[in-house]
Parts: sequence; C-alpha cells; structure tokens
Amino acid sequence: FNHTIPYELGRLAETLEILDLSKNNLNGSIPSSFANFVARDDAVSISARTQIYLSKNENLLNPAPLTLCFLHDFDLAKDERKCPPERNALKDFYDSAKGQ
Repeated sequence: FNHTIPYELGRLAETLEILDLSKNNLNGSIPSSFANFVARDDAVSISARTQIYLSKNENLLNPAPLTLCFLHDFDLAKDERKCPPERNALKDFYDSAKGQ
C-alpha cells in the first residue's frame, strides 16, 4: 500500500501549523508545492510556525525541495540524502553573493 504526497497539500501552508505524514509508507517526490511552507506572508515567515514531519517513509525520492531543507522544523533537514550539505552550501554561497 503506497501513495504519493498530494501536490495540493502545499496550498494549505498558510493554515497548517503541523503536517505530520511520518510513518505512512509514502513514495515518490516531495511536491515542489511544499516551497509554500517557507514563503513569506506580510514579512512574517510562515516557516516560523509550520512543522513538517516525513520521517519513516523510506520510499520518498531524494533530494527534498531545497527550500524545505532550510525550514527549521523539517524533520529530515539533517538527513544528508534528503538535504545534501553540498547543495545547501551552494545556496548559502549564492545568497551571500547576492547580498542576502
């Protein structure tokens, strides 16, 4: 019994405080719509109040969307398969070169 994560869940970013999909035998990619969980709304970061849990879904494809890897409460942020440190370092380098 395997399912993918619905793309539409990303549309709930402004209303969800916790999204716990851990231990559900999910497969496929983490939807790009999950970038909405780290979007900015009136200069207040949605990510300051959103927690995302996807652990124990061994069939999720690597890597996770880059923006999720910088979400403070993303339980797979320290998983080097989902959030490769090299890719994260490149984003940090790019942001510093842009002056952010």
